Amino acid sequence: MYILFNAWCPDDSVFLSDESARAEYVLNDAGLLYRGSHSRLRPTPWNYGQYEPSVLDCCLHVVGKAICSRLSDRADPVAVTRAISAMVNHCDENGVLVGNWSGDYGGGSPPKWQGSVKILQRYYDTGKPVKFGQCWVFAGVSTTGQYFERQKLPQSASRQDRSSALNCYSESRRFE
Repeated sequence: MYILFNAWCPDDSVFLSDESARAEYVLNDAGLLYRGSHSRLRPTPWNYGQYEPSVLDCCLHVVGKAICSRLSDRADPVAVTRAISAMVNHCDENGVLVGNWSGDYGGGSPPKWQGSVKILQRYYDTGKPVKFGQCWVFAGVSTTGQYFERQKLPQSASRQDRSSALNCYSESRRFE
């Protein structure tokens, strides 16, 4: 049995009263992610895949690895969101994706990813981080994980708290 956050329940902390917002942030299975640079953005269709077989199990496995020691955290949308964010990066807790911005993608290729399903299923099946991801891929996989833990974790009726993919285009990275 899975107990998820419920955007339709007025007593749940993630309740959304606006039906159109629920359709956009909870029920929508596909969207656009933007990649490139701040001066040259390119939309990329993305299949979040929350209705695909085994994706729910994959997402719950990822979250469970991050917060299994504190069961009470599973009832906190903020704690769950932070756990998902940490678990998508392989550097944190042996997570889902290996980041690579080098241009050398032997063993995996960020430009070829079109959705979260194959990434999550490969991680779930092997238990090993998937090669490779870049910011927009991390955003898509993170958003898929949030679909289940909050039924797309809308958190509140304020727009900035709803779950949607967020990417960055001008950032610095720490390389070790």
